[in-house]
Amino acid sequence: MAQSKEERNHSGNSLTTWGVPGAFTNPMLAMLADLSGTLLEGVATAHKEWFEFVHRRVREDVAVSRQLLNCKSPADMHGAR
Repeated sequence: MAQSKEERNHSGNSLTTWGVPGAFTNPMLAMLADLSGTLLEGVATAHKEWFEFVHRRVREDVAVSRQLLNCKSPADMHGAR
């Protein structure tokens, strides 16, 4: 029994069976999607590292400010770190 073109395309492409549109089966789009994911992971990592750096610096600056506020003499101020 001969199949129509639509039946052959539908039965031969398992991705359309799962509801994935045909545009996402294009290798170029798959590569770009992977590249985009990699780029976003890199940006997220850089953002996390920057946030951790700023958080550490603010915490250290607050600690020094507290030490300076508790100083009673210039010698105490000299010893603050």
